[in-house]
Formats: sequence, structure tokens, C-alpha cells
Amino acid sequence: MTADERYNERQKLIEDSIALKPTKRMVNAIRVNYWPYYEYGMTLADALKDYKRGNDCFVRFHREFHPDVASMCSGNSPSKIYEIAGLKTVRWPGDPKGLDKNAPFQYIEYETMMEDEYDEFLSTPAEFAIKKFFPRTCSIFEPLTKLDWLSMCTRITGAVDAFTTPEMLDMYKKLSEIAKIRDDYRNYSKELKNTLIEMGYPFISGTGSATAFDMLADTLRCTMGFFADLILQPDNIQKCLDKFVDIHIKSS
Repeated sequence: MTADERYNERQKLIEDSIALKPTKRMVNAIRVNYWPYYEYGMTLADALKDYKRGNDCFVRFHREFHPDVASMCSGNSPSKIYEIAGLKTVRWPGDPKGLDKNAPFQYIEYETMMEDEYDEFLSTPAEFAIKKFFPRTCSIFEPLTKLDWLSMCTRITGAVDAFTTPEMLDMYKKLSEIAKIRDDYRNYSKELKNTLIEMGYPFISGTGSATAFDMLADTLRCTMGFFADLILQPDNIQKCLDKFVDIHIKSS
């Protein structure tokens, strides 16, 4: 059987299962995430740096275990990006703070929107994101806290001056470095996806989403802050959830 024939056979099995039609067997749709790295002797820390070797682990897994659905490691990004960006909300395998090289990612939950900032977030979300949320989550964006919107709008060169300070220029330099790293990583990810398809393994998911609840509770207010707001600020919570639902519907 050719790779194309195996692909079509698996694709039909998946589609028939979703349609609740009788099939010869169950779909093997296991999501393995980090397991191929562990199985073939690669640490998670190394997987965030050596993309070629990481790809080889997943190709080998599919050749040896033959799942019906292609599986890639979700949620990965090169560790160098986290380091350059000064990411504050996540710890990653082998990070400078000493997380074990084989430990999974650790989300650090804290308030990135304070309890008295709902009105600001709802009325001027772009300004809130640029001047507060971004700097609170990544140190690379801390120069944005100094932006003076009124001065930028009322002075002839206000915006030019604001966006060409030494701190801002350093931020651009770091962002440019991140962009090159991300492009390189995306090329390897695309290569792995194409390889698995050519081997006869279909994908059943292309992207992900989050619930409106999680966007507010996990990302902005943190769990404890959110629970307090359920009692003290239910109207503001509802306004935010409605906004997030609209965002997801439009982007679906």
C-alpha cells in the first residue's frame, strides 16, 4: 500500500468515526506531545533548541508506532525566544531559573490586569495592552510603559520621538532577532508536518482556541482575582466574557 493509499484509508476511518458510521476498528488518535523526545533520548530543553533532531524523533515515532492521526508537539517555541523576550508568565525546560531540563512548561499565574482596571481595559483595550499587559508579561516591552499618548498626538514629532528612544531601538533589535528565530522554527515545523503527510498520516486539527472564561481568569485576573470579582464585580466579568466570545466567533 502506498503512502497516499494509507493516508486516504486513515482519513476515511477518521471521517466515518466522526460521522458515527460503522468502522472496522477504533481510530488511534493518541496525542503524544513530549513522549517521542523521552523515548529517543532527547531532553525537552534540547528539543527547544535542536529542531532537526526534534523532528527526527517524531518521524521515528510514526514509523515505529503507526498511529492513524499525525501528532506533533503542541505549544513549543524556541527557548531562545522566551529568553530574549524576558517572558514572565512561563517557565520552560532548562530555563535560567533552573527548571529541570525534562520538566514540562510551567505557567506562572498572576494578575496582569488589576481589580480596578476593568474600565480601562474595556474602554481602551489597545492602550491597556500596549502600556500595561505587554510590559507586565515580557520585559522586552517595558519601554512601552513610558509612551505618552497625548504628547504623541499633539506634538509634530511626538510619535517619532517616542518610538526612537534608545530603549525602543533596543526593543526593535531584540524583536528582529526573535523574528528570525521564529521563522527558522516555523520552517522546521512546516517541514515536519509535510513529511508526516507524505508518510500517510492526516492531521485532524490545525489550530486551537481558548474559552472566554480562561482568557479572563488565566491570562488577566488570575484565578483568585477572578473568583473575588465573581462576587464583587460580576457586571465587569460579563462585559469581558462577551467581548472575548465575540473575538472567538469572528476569528473562527
